[in-house]
This record gives sequence, C-alpha cells and structure tokens, in this order.
Amino acid sequence: RVASSEELRRAQRFSDLALALPELLHQLHARVAETTPGTAADESSRAMLHDTYRLVANVGGHFRRADIAAAASERHVQLAAAMGDPLRIALSDWHRSTLFLRHGLYSAGARLLERALAQLPAAAGDPQAGGMAAQLHLRSAVMAARSGDADRAEDHLREASERVTAGCSATPFPNTDASRLNVDVHWCAVPVEMDDGTESVRRAATVEIADRTRPERVAHHHIDQARAWLLHGDRERSLDELHQACRVSPQQTRMHPSVHETVRGIADADRRTTGTLAGFARWAGIHL
Repeated sequence: RVASSEELRRAQRFSDLALALPELLHQLHARVAETTPGTAADESSRAMLHDTYRLVANVGGHFRRADIAAAASERHVQLAAAMGDPLRIALSDWHRSTLFLRHGLYSAGARLLERALAQLPAAAGDPQAGGMAAQLHLRSAVMAARSGDADRAEDHLREASERVTAGCSATPFPNTDASRLNVDVHWCAVPVEMDDGTESVRRAATVEIADRTRPERVAHHHIDQARAWLLHGDRERSLDELHQACRVSPQQTRMHPSVHETVRGIADADRRTTGTLAGFARWAGIHL
C-alpha cells in the first residue's frame, strides 16, 4: 500500500492519494506499535511510516495546506532522527527544505542543505548515498539561484551531474529523483530562477525532457519554460508551454503557483486577454 501510494504521487493523482493516506497512516502506526524495537520488522515499519509522512507533506503542499505540510514535515524529521539513519536524516532535511523555498528563506535553506551534505556518509561506492547527495545538490542549486549566486548554483549542478554520471541510485528513496532527466530539468530551471529566460530556453533546446512515467518532472519543466519564454518576450510560446504542462499533468499544473504567476504575467504584458488565455485561466481558477 505504501508502494501504491508512491505510484499515485508519481502519476500526480493527488486527490486519490489524499484519500488513501489517512487509513495508511492508521495501519502503519498500529504496525509500529506491535513490532519489537530494534528488530528488522521495526526498522521496516518505521521506514514505511517515514516515507508516508513525506507523502503527506507533499500532498499538503500541493493543496496549499501549510498546516498539514508543516505537521507532517515535523513528524518525519523527528522519526528520521529517532531511527538514527544518516541517509534518512538527510532525506528529511532535503524534504523540509521545500518549506524554506516556499517562504523565501533561501539562506537558511542553504545552510540546512549544506549541513545535510556534510553529514552524509561517504558517497563513493554507495549508490544510495550518491543519489541522496545528488538530490541535495540539485535543491541547493535552486536555493543558490534564488539567492542570486549564479556561480554557487552552477557548482551544485556540476556536483549533482558528476554523481549521476558516476552511477548513483536514480531513486535512493521513494519520492526522490537523482536521474539524468532531473539534472537536465534543474540545469534549465536555474537561469529562470535568476530571471534569465534567454539562457534557460537556450539550454532547453539542447536537451530532451520527455518520459511518460515521470509526469511531475516533465510538467515542471514545461512550467519553468513557460516562465522562461515570458521572460524572453514570447508570450505565445509561454502559453503553449503551459498547455503542454497541462497535457502531461493536469492536477499539478492547475495548482502550481508559478502557473498562476505566469498567466497573470502574460495578461499584464499583453494588456489584454485573448480567448485562449482566458480559457486556460478559467480552467486553472485564475481571475484575470
């Protein structure tokens, strides 16, 4: 059931996932209570509970329920510390850094990620540790870009790319992505975070971001490219990227704050609302 819940997340079926998680949490708490501390069954149960709380935090963020996301984040951080697994502690730090991004606390978020990287076990020869390091570097690149530190952002992108090239685990834990595709998505996204749409669309022209099994990453790339094309001055192409994101992952696109920001940006730049733009705005619940 934990695995099927992760598949719902990968498919971006957040409504179905939100309905499934309460009962799953109830069963996992019962399972943890019934296992003998320190046994393999106890470790397995706590690991599944940790992954499920991260899913709850993900769903809370998607539906803009900061209270649910914060409570679930606190639970999985405490659980990781109690388990004493350095990789899961780093995993919780990576997941918690989403809150720092959401609230614009980039310096604090960068310090959190730097500490997580410093406390990771040596990644050499350990695919799971290497994958976790790559994931932390990708998030750090976004933090640095939003802080305006282009050099630091590129350093983190290079570190992540080197670990992926070395053969790290592409999915060190459920709800993580240390793949080449995700490195490319971040490589194209970093210039957007620094308001350089021209560089972002240049980079995007050199890579192919397409994978039917990864709608979240592919849709996110199109959402980023919509922002990039708007910054570049091509509002028609920007709207086309939003439509592509919608075809790949409708729920994610409808709820994503960057989509709302981009739609309003297109409308403001045109000083008028086209029929196509108005139709998209109505579908996404955006008032122009």
